[in-house]
Amino acid sequence: MKGTVKTLAAALVALALPAAFLAQEGASDRGGEKILVEPRIRGTRVFNGEDAESSITASASITLAVGEATWRYLGAGSFDVDGNARPDDLCMSSCGAVPETEKKRVALKKKQLDAAPHLWWFEIRPLRSEIGKVSFEIAWEHFFSDRRGHPVKVAGDTRRITMKEGDVNVLDFVKIDPTPETYCNRNLVAEVMAKVQEDPAFAKERLRYDLWFEHSDAHGKKTYRKATLEGMHGEE
Repeated sequence: MKGTVKTLAAALVALALPAAFLAQEGASDRGGEKILVEPRIRGTRVFNGEDAESSITASASITLAVGEATWRYLGAGSFDVDGNARPDDLCMSSCGAVPETEKKRVALKKKQLDAAPHLWWFEIRPLRSEIGKVSFEIAWEHFFSDRRGHPVKVAGDTRRITMKEGDVNVLDFVKIDPTPETYCNRNLVAEVMAKVQEDPAFAKERLRYDLWFEHSDAHGKKTYRKATLEGMHGEE
C-alpha cells in the first residue's frame, strides 16, 4: 500500500497579509482596490504582400470601482476624398475617453462615426469578483460606414465576464483582402483585458507563508515537513 501526502493547511497562512486581502468579498471591494479594464485592438501587420507580427495597435484602458461606469471608443480605417471607406485601410485612427454627460457623449459618438469607417463603442461596469478573478460587464457596439455619414451597426452585445486577472476576452474580428500596396493591418481583433489595480500602499510589501506537510507511509509512520515561502503582494 503506497504512502499518501496530505496538506495540513488548505490555505496558506500569511503572517503579514492584510485582513482585507483575505475577505471573501469582490476583488474590487478589498481594501478599496479597483479594476483596470482595457478594451483594445490587436492587428496583424501586412506590407508589400508580406505578413508581419500581431501586436496591440490601440487601447483605451480605465480603472474603476464597483458601482462606477464609463465609456471608451476605438476607431479604425479612413475615407477617401469622396467620402467612401477605403477597402485597403485598417489602420488605427483614434481611441480615447468619452464624456460622462449624455449630450457630450452623443456629440462625440457622431464625430467619431464621421472620422473613421470602423468605430467600436464600449460601456464598462466592474462587478463584485472572487479573489484571484475579475468580473465586469461590457456593452459594446461595432459600427461600419461604407460612406461617411451612413453608419450601420454590424456587431455588438452585452457581456458579463469573469476571468483570471490578465486574461483576454475576444469581442470582435474584422479583416480585409490587402492589395500589394497595402501598408497597414490585414485584420483587427477587438478584445478586452482586465486585472485588479493594486493599492500602491501595498505594491512593495513582502509576505511570508508557512506551509506544513504531513506524510504517512504504508505502516502508518508519519513524517512532518515545514516550508517557509516569501512573495510580493499581489503576485502568485
